[in-house]
Amino acid sequence: MNGREQIVERLLLHLQREADDPRLRELAGDVLGGRVGLTEAVASAAYAEATADVVDAYRRWCSVPGPGERDEQALRAEAVIRRLDQEPDRAF
Repeated sequence: MNGREQIVERLLLHLQREADDPRLRELAGDVLGGRVGLTEAVASAAYAEATADVVDAYRRWCSVPGPGERDEQALRAEAVIRRLDQEPDRAF
């Protein structure tokens, strides 16, 4: 499992356990259980209402920092992914 996959899996596990919306917990469980792919689940009408609020919140978060800060965050994320690719069992 590469670094990106590890991050996605951890995020899905977090959603499955912690999401307030049961539809998001179900979406995460379906993806983790292999019943549906992540792209398919997010695009699905069954989860559209549940994911709309999350996507809107993400868009708002992305619009707050300036371009330099977004670039810095992207570089830090890439560094974590590279580290996970090199040491798959390392926690981040």
